[in-house]
Amino acid sequence: MRVLLVLGYPFPTQLTIWREVAAAGVDLHMVGTLATQGSDSIPQQAAFPGWATSHELRPVRIRRASGPWWCYRDLRELIRELRPDVVHVLGEPWGLWVLQALSASHTPVVSHGCETIWDQGTPPERAVRRIVTTKTLRRLAGFASWSTTGVLHARQWGLSIEAPTLVTTAELRDPSLFRAARCQRDDTRASWGISDEFVIGYVGRVVPEKGLEWLAASLAQLARSDVRLLVFGAGSSASELTAWSWGDHHAELRGPIEFQDVPKVMASLDLLALPSLTRKTWAEQFGRVVVEAMAAGTPVLASRTGALPEVIGDAGFLVDEGDVPGLAATLGRIIDSEPLQTHVRDLGNRRIETIYAPHNAP
Repeated sequence: MRVLLVLGYPFPTQLTIWREVAAAGVDLHMVGTLATQGSDSIPQQAAFPGWATSHELRPVRIRRASGPWWCYRDLRELIRELRPDVVHVLGEPWGLWVLQALSASHTPVVSHGCETIWDQGTPPERAVRRIVTTKTLRRLAGFASWSTTGVLHARQWGLSIEAPTLVTTAELRDPSLFRAARCQRDDTRASWGISDEFVIGYVGRVVPEKGLEWLAASLAQLARSDVRLLVFGAGSSASELTAWSWGDHHAELRGPIEFQDVPKVMASLDLLALPSLTRKTWAEQFGRVVVEAMAAGTPVLASRTGALPEVIGDAGFLVDEGDVPGLAATLGRIIDSEPLQTHVRDLGNRRIETIYAPHNAP
């Protein structure tokens, strides 16, 4: 069987599952670009792997954005030449790659998206997305989403009831990298100047919808001097962090971290917090940091929003959005109970091995 995988930059996080596909004997061809490799805005190093046949094509940007707003020169010609059994596009159903693939021939096309809200952006963008999405979904041979919500939306927007669907993330990292990082835990914490404090970490964009102000209010209500919060990331709310009331504990903005340093950061935390908040045009679509924390043996506390409850299952702690007393109480319960931390850590490890290890991907 020959599969043509269409993606943007061939980042390591996008290729782990596909390495397993190639190892299973599939004749895998990969389309991507290295056009902006080395840019400061890209946290990962893009590179084509040796276990797939790679085709680097030149991207044409319709607007100053990446991914679905690109088209590829010569993509249709490549599809007609290769005659794959399936074209699997890592992109939303409204993306230009999907349109190109559908226009190439009668080859079955599958879209693999992560968004749970397609009707977003500026008014012209919303109009384009609505029109394109409804048309492409009717023609897709199958649809994969990072969450159940994405599949439900696809059905509502026009995906045929006969078209097969699948719920799986497109990006999984090797769990062994995170397990190995546990050995660096003491050294990493020492480099942070941390001894016995309970360390809560946040890793991601520092923007309003990520709920850091809610976390600040909850920590202030908790009023614990033995707690330290480390925020790894950057964004529009970074300058506001010091103005929020954090109570008696220490809060530090440490900025973005390098891609290769994520495992040791995750393994050095006592708890990962992801207090995301739903917005009209945004909801947490997966929460990859949750899976990374579980792989590192770090308990997770998140809000009941978007796909987070589905991703976490019973292997973490969930609180209602914006509930300051509830978040404060849950934090206190976790901090004061090492057996509870151990129990949730074990559940997280089990969830990684049964669901989120690359070799278990459907």
